[in-house]
Amino acid sequence: MNRLLAHALVSRLLLASILGLSAWIQFTMVARTVVEAPLGSDAHEYFFSAYNLTHYGVYSSKITWPPEAQKAPPPPDTLRPPGYPLFLAAVGDPMPTEAYVQKVALAQAMLGVLSVWLLYLISASFLPTGAALVVAALAAISPHLMVISSYVLTESLFVFLVFAATYGLILASRSPLRWRWLLAGVLWGLTALVRPTTLFLPVAALLVACLPRYRQLLKPAALLLAGFIAVQAPWWLRNATLPDRPPEPSRMVAFLNFGSYPDFAYPGHPESYGFPERFDPRRERNERDLPSVMAHIAAEFREHPVTYSRWYLIGKPEFFLSWTNIDGPEDVLIYSVLHIPLYEDGRFRALRDFMLVLHWPLMLLGLAGAIWILMQPARFKLPPGQLLAARMVAGIFAYALIFHMVGAPLPRYGIPFRPLLYPMALLAITAAWRIGFPGRSREVRATN
Repeated sequence: MNRLLAHALVSRLLLASILGLSAWIQFTMVARTVVEAPLGSDAHEYFFSAYNLTHYGVYSSKITWPPEAQKAPPPPDTLRPPGYPLFLAAVGDPMPTEAYVQKVALAQAMLGVLSVWLLYLISASFLPTGAALVVAALAAISPHLMVISSYVLTESLFVFLVFAATYGLILASRSPLRWRWLLAGVLWGLTALVRPTTLFLPVAALLVACLPRYRQLLKPAALLLAGFIAVQAPWWLRNATLPDRPPEPSRMVAFLNFGSYPDFAYPGHPESYGFPERFDPRRERNERDLPSVMAHIAAEFREHPVTYSRWYLIGKPEFFLSWTNIDGPEDVLIYSVLHIPLYEDGRFRALRDFMLVLHWPLMLLGLAGAIWILMQPARFKLPPGQLLAARMVAGIFAYALIFHMVGAPLPRYGIPFRPLLYPMALLAITAAWRIGFPGRSREVRATN
């Protein structure tokens, strides 16, 4: 008993130390990072959606600054989902000032620390405590998770909500209380309000639950979908009842078209790398509507079957798992910066270099672990609750990967999901350890 108490105490102290390290990294990063144009590009659409909602009572991404030049409230639009602008409005009165941007960054730094804690809880639901602490430490020093807190972009909030919703799903699976599935659905609904990546995940869960071997999860999956719809319905209803307005481009159609260019380059134009659609004279025709883009993709498959098969089956997963943000200025950056500790402070550079070395081993081992737990769960010899939790995490990553294999698998889009491969990598290692050293494995499990 004393040994178990000592183990628990040491584990909590180590977790507190990791969270302390995460807090130091996050708050140092946002305090010393200077983004060149913090409200440029996508950020200005999120910011003005929050600004116009706060100052005009209208949800619109239209630029309305300076206010004295605005003669009437801006027209409403549906260009951006409302989750992140609502977060920006909750942080404080949205104003295009350095003070407000810093306030957002500090709030996101706190979300970064909470995300590390949530990933530990997720990992501890099926890994030994020591392995879960390793996962938390990897997340704490991840350069991608460091950098996103400084940007006025969805990544930081989306990471937090993905981890919270994943853990909510695990908690629901361990409780006889049905309302917890509803709550998990609400969390996934909030996640999809920030970024529509997870819009089809509850439907996918319901379809999986319809399979004979998972029929016992049919009612929980239905409750999950109900909670999800309850959160999404006000946004859908609002959009359906907007007065007539000029049609807006479909982001889903653009997402599918953008992902149809092999290696993210337009043929014959190497300078198009990262922005291939800008060089395509057929872009307007291809992005006219969903049937048009699907016809374009089908035609390309017929004309170049080998190239497009390789791109969709191999190239896209490789980009999704990649380190470098190809649509950013360099490395892990999304927007250009004037100053950032990641490259100016030797301690941060060392962490960045360490994680760069580990990146592909973690990704490949994690992907192998996810496939293994989904295809051969019995080999892991986990108790039913732990096995279900591990398969849920693997399934969530598989959903995200398949979603982006259909669309555009920019490495930036993988930032919220790649950390889910950390526990999958440790799961593969612990499973191999159990197989190789069964006696030692029983001793380790007895102390957890």
